[in-house]
Amino acid sequence: MQILYTIIVAIALAIFLRAGFYFLKLAARKKFYYPYIFRFYPWLEVLVWTAFIFWAVYIHFSALVIYPVLSGSLAVIFILVVSWFVLRDFISGAVLRADHGFYPGNRIKTDSFAGTIVSLGYVSVEILTSGGERIKVPYSNLTGKQITRIEEQGQEKNQNVKLKIPQKYGAQNIQQMLRKQILELPWIVAGKEIKIELAPEEDKYIADITFQSVKDDMLPKTEELLKKFANSNFPEK
Repeated sequence: MQILYTIIVAIALAIFLRAGFYFLKLAARKKFYYPYIFRFYPWLEVLVWTAFIFWAVYIHFSALVIYPVLSGSLAVIFILVVSWFVLRDFISGAVLRADHGFYPGNRIKTDSFAGTIVSLGYVSVEILTSGGERIKVPYSNLTGKQITRIEEQGQEKNQNVKLKIPQKYGAQNIQQMLRKQILELPWIVAGKEIKIELAPEEDKYIADITFQSVKDDMLPKTEELLKKFANSNFPEK
């Protein structure tokens, strides 16, 4: 009877978690916290299923002498598994960042990919490849591999782009978002100064952007991407 009861609870729990995820997505659609649901809900599922396993062990084995040993062993296994999947990437990331001095905008190359570092997380690094693909690479996948930092010295080309952006978004916010977007472009020279000067004109700013690229012929592509970015993130209405 206890086995049947446990199976029924497991099925009900699976249905509840799936339905909960579905309704959360509907409720949070177009809300600022929508992306966070996809990040944190899987961890909630892990915690719920872990609690279910401990509960099932208690239901079936609490009357036995070996129950304390069994529950303690499960706790140790759970901690070891979490440590293996989380701490290994966290520690590997700390070592790699300290050893190589990575920062967003660096161009790196390994035996499996090449691209520009977009962001450095706690357990993974986000890379923008030359083909425009964004990939997240766990730090543990980089441990023990040869990592080459691509330097562009002597090949830099000064380039300039001008954009019109509504003043209502704030000068500091506009500069920060534009600078971050420019650094994500794989042909931008990392480590070089990006100048963004904002000149007021009626209810808009004229954003005068100066940066360095590895090729002269990338200016039209850069201007096109920055205009799309501005229209998407700084709409007039």
